[in-house]
Amino acid sequence: MIKKGLEFELITLEFLERIFKELGYTVTRRRNQKTGTQDGYDLLIEIVTSKYKSYTVYAECKDYNSNLSYTQALEKIPHIISTHKTIDLLLFVSPFEDFKNPNEPSKLEKFYDKIAPEYPVQFLTPEYHIKEFFSLYPDLFKKVYDGDIEQIIEKERQLLLNKFDKLIFSDRNLAKIIIEETDKHLYINSAQKKPFHMERSFRKTPQQEPYFWSNQENTVELDTLISSSQNGVVILGNPGSGKTTELKFISVSLWDERNSNEIIPYFKSLKNFNSNSTISDILPSQYEKIPFLLVILDGLDEVYDITDFSNKLRSFIDNRKISQRKSNVKFIISCRSSIYNKIVKNLDGFTEAYLNPIVDGQALRFLRDKFGIDFINEHRKFNFWKYADLLETPFYLELIGENYLKTKRIEISRSKLISQYINNRLDHDEKDKFRNTNYSEGLHLEQARKLAFAMETMQITSIEDSKARAILRETDTLAKNPFIEQSTDKKWSFELKSVQEYFVAELLAKIDISQLLDLIKIDDKICKVHPSWYNVVTLLLNMEFEQASVYQDLISWLVKNDIEMVFQADTELVSDEIRNIVLRSYFQDHCIEKTLWVSDDGILGTFSDTLSNIEYLFDKAMSKELNLRTRHSAIILLNHMSLSNNDNAIRLESLLFQIINEFRDNEVDFLQIMERTIALIKRV
Repeated sequence: MIKKGLEFELITLEFLERIFKELGYTVTRRRNQKTGTQDGYDLLIEIVTSKYKSYTVYAECKDYNSNLSYTQALEKIPHIISTHKTIDLLLFVSPFEDFKNPNEPSKLEKFYDKIAPEYPVQFLTPEYHIKEFFSLYPDLFKKVYDGDIEQIIEKERQLLLNKFDKLIFSDRNLAKIIIEETDKHLYINSAQKKPFHMERSFRKTPQQEPYFWSNQENTVELDTLISSSQNGVVILGNPGSGKTTELKFISVSLWDERNSNEIIPYFKSLKNFNSNSTISDILPSQYEKIPFLLVILDGLDEVYDITDFSNKLRSFIDNRKISQRKSNVKFIISCRSSIYNKIVKNLDGFTEAYLNPIVDGQALRFLRDKFGIDFINEHRKFNFWKYADLLETPFYLELIGENYLKTKRIEISRSKLISQYINNRLDHDEKDKFRNTNYSEGLHLEQARKLAFAMETMQITSIEDSKARAILRETDTLAKNPFIEQSTDKKWSFELKSVQEYFVAELLAKIDISQLLDLIKIDDKICKVHPSWYNVVTLLLNMEFEQASVYQDLISWLVKNDIEMVFQADTELVSDEIRNIVLRSYFQDHCIEKTLWVSDDGILGTFSDTLSNIEYLFDKAMSKELNLRTRHSAIILLNHMSLSNNDNAIRLESLLFQIINEFRDNEVDFLQIMERTIALIKRV
């Protein structure tokens, strides 16, 4: 004979399956607890939405006619949550009696509300219309209530189904929350898709493969990275590489598609994250109720204490694991590659992805479409390869285009481009923004230089108002400064980090060599540029100094102590003799003696582009006495040099024939170097 309790459990299981199916959900699993087992629950049912979001519901059934106490539900909760990891809802079902607390009913109700974020509890009792819900299915109603009921009309049926749906998916239970278009500003702020946006691709390896744009194996889709990662993705790239622009593009794209993919994006700048901030503070309210929230955090490198943020993020993720709730939050975090590799190094459960540079075709179309630069007729002799590192960076592309609109010239020097940007901002504010007020260009420049130098030496990207006031004596006029902005927590920062670094470089170009070296080197024992000064020194090497001798002394010191920094120098400011010395010293040590690969980012090749160096590298590429990796590196560097003359055409022909002959004898080892050589000839 079937026990009454077990019989009611089976009826309830049938009821839940029917009603969920009628509401449009797919039931993927259902079971009742077998007699004698200690699983802690009577029923389990798992449902999946049309967008493949799954929910696991555990139910406890009480088919009693006598009074029920809240404690009878309370004592079940620890047992269930201690034996089952995935719990989306605990459902207590009683067809005849409500659960009551005869002393203070409100106290236990508050307890259930308190645990709801981690273990939502819902009662399906007379108070919560259980009899009405059973009336949807007359055959089940009769088994429970021993009476017949007429089939309800369709309109009433839909009202009851909607009532059940809202009860189960209320904001404290399964939280099927609806995010409207009017909520856009709360989730992605003012992020917009920019006109002429150049959509980017990503790779998983730090080292960029040659000609990645023609090899789909070298790129990976961001949605693939997100779905396959445990906690999210870290997007890495150099300053000005377009990380922020791409993250805003991703945010807007996901927002527009949120109804079809059920991913809710949440975009937030990390610029104002401080020691008093927590990860939960920067998330939207009720974030735990969103089925899949993708938190897009821009600018980890701009956080004052990066280690503090990393630790808080790890704790946040660990606490969510401990809570046993299914994770509904993943992250995309952007950071400068150098800062991540030196300070963060690794975030558990995150996949690292590198932003691929813009390819030359994208860059030229962008400059043509947005700024009207004609590379076919007017500028057909422009050396794309020589300036490839600039053309692949969105920040500089914008500056090149803006400068062209004013001067009709293509300006390439980084320092000159930022200088032009600064002048443009000052002119714009004086003529348009503050034309009816007293405007002091000199005051704004003085403020910017002082703050930039102070912040750079303190290695910070934002500064409290009190400290800024101590440096400048007043901050009332900072609000009108075109390069500096104030956040909601009253901190000041530069609109663009590159501008902050430029102002510092501008100051360093005016001091003597001993003061300069004391500032930028690590210490007297380690005579290398301190990593925190890399970007400033890069700009400095592209500036004209007040004393030319100081510039030459700096170059000489770098050649001796930190030769890779010299690659960043403006070739118009460095003699061919120095460029020849730098290339040969570096190649001898790095490629010949240590047999290491040379970087394919084009920086060294562009810097070393002299006739003497081209001849030197051809000799190394053809030398059978050298390691294959060394010869390969020579060809990589030649790929970034100007080879369009008859002498180089003859050298290329000789190189190709030699590599072909060597390839015939050893196809495996010479395959890559053969491909490189053919690509080099195609380019020329």
